[in-house]
Amino acid sequence: MTWDKSSLFEKAKVKIQKGYSSAESDPTDFPLWCSLGLELLGRAALSHVSPTLNADPSRDEGNNILHALGIAGAKGQPRSIGAQAVWKRLSIVCQEFKDNKCAEFCEYFAALRNEELHGDQCPFEQIKTTKWLPRFYQTCDILCRFMDIHKMDLLPPSFSDEADQHIESLALDIKSKVKSDIATCQTFYRKLSDSEKKHRELAFQAQRAIRDSHAMKCPACGCTALLRGNEVSRSEPSYDGEMFYATVTFRADSLVCMHCGLNLNGTAMLSEADVEITFQGREHLDLHDFFQPEFEQEYDNM
Repeated sequence: MTWDKSSLFEKAKVKIQKGYSSAESDPTDFPLWCSLGLELLGRAALSHVSPTLNADPSRDEGNNILHALGIAGAKGQPRSIGAQAVWKRLSIVCQEFKDNKCAEFCEYFAALRNEELHGDQCPFEQIKTTKWLPRFYQTCDILCRFMDIHKMDLLPPSFSDEADQHIESLALDIKSKVKSDIATCQTFYRKLSDSEKKHRELAFQAQRAIRDSHAMKCPACGCTALLRGNEVSRSEPSYDGEMFYATVTFRADSLVCMHCGLNLNGTAMLSEADVEITFQGREHLDLHDFFQPEFEQEYDNM
């Protein structure tokens, strides 16, 4: 077993196109083959970064990783990580995969496949194509672009327009939902009494100092909301004459307003609300903690 990117991609292509070939004769086989192809496509995307990301690191004293690196002498049959680990790792290495919550769709799609293959139920007979195909196209498009491959190198050429239309429909759905949520929260806030508005302001002030967050104007009610995210980089330590600090850059993934109840999750929704995705914060550093390891090492060597 190897985890060559090109081979995995071609295998994914064969499975997916087999699904399209069977779509009319047996609609149940269509999502089944597509789910198999999607996992292979995910593994190809991991190998685009490094084949070692497909290797199970927890077995055989690292032999799987040695196999992935092509090192001669590795013992045993190499073992891959499970599908769930594939989606988790893709959420780390591919930001767009994470932003669009593709892991949730992939886990859902894989669960249906497992039930189809291993259980006594036939979930693929009961699910409508419109429930999974748009998200399937979107995920394929994201993973292909991540690997610098056009999605139509994966899908049958005759489905190019259909794929684009489904992907566009998802974007329109997000735009419509954001617009609706903002309007609903605006109306809700306007109807609050002055005492309730004050109560919500006090509740917000108690949460304002939460780490990894940034205060900004709410797109709905105009009050202060909290933009939350994950650290993506930090500067070298600096000293401003009073404090030792680092400037930390975050990538936002949610916005919560405790005043009107607006809750936007994912960068796609944040972008539709015209929210800046990145923000910075200052983290104060303890000078003693920062230099102590170096001094302790020197002391130990005396």
